Amino acid sequence: MAKSIFRPEYIEIAVKEVLNSFAYISNHIHDEDNPHERELPEPDNNIEDKEKNSLFFRMWLTEQFKRYDKVYNAVERNFKEKGIILPPEPIDFMRWFTKFARKSQDYLTVKIEDIHLILYHEERLKVLYKTERWDALYKELSDNGYIWATPEVFNYVMEYKQLPGGNEKILWRTVKADAIAFQKGFQFEMKQLNRCFRSNDEKPFTLGSVSKVDRKEPLRSIIDKYKSQLESQ
Repeated sequence: MAKSIFRPEYIEIAVKEVLNSFAYISNHIHDEDNPHERELPEPDNNIEDKEKNSLFFRMWLTEQFKRYDKVYNAVERNFKEKGIILPPEPIDFMRWFTKFARKSQDYLTVKIEDIHLILYHEERLKVLYKTERWDALYKELSDNGYIWATPEVFNYVMEYKQLPGGNEKILWRTVKADAIAFQKGFQFEMKQLNRCFRSNDEKPFTLGSVSKVDRKEPLRSIIDKYKSQLESQ
């Protein structure tokens, strides 16, 4: 069995989140914590077979989570240098991987290391080319003097929390406290913010830049207006 840096509690929660993306399967899995509260599906002649398959699915998915960090760490440095899209979170990748693996009739035999992460990059790139959903946010931040970047780079950063290969960081033109408010509002980790944005003084953003005072308008209104778009990612 593969070793993992993920705590068992995290894997258990993550597996449930991924399973919730596949209602057909998750509806046939008994919840051991609440065995009497599970809603029974409509009668089905093959319910025992479905129950058996769904439990195998959970076991298979749990094992893939245990393998994830080893696969990710093997490609992380090279991918970042080339600007190849990496999963922002393990759950994000595992949802995609599960859909991809289930295209195979014998998907329970597929292992995460069998699927090269470049395929994830290519699929996400197709989505990125079709989306301009951050253009309005880009325009408001640019027009109000907060950032300096191209809309293409900004859209990429907002989608994947990393820079596309060969591009300079987005310049945050106002005080660092504004950038930190943006970081919190759009759920960037501090290291992600520093990888994607630079300040006027070229020094990294830190928690020391946090202001105890609410940011002046229009930044606060801009953040509140657009941060809901994260829910559809």
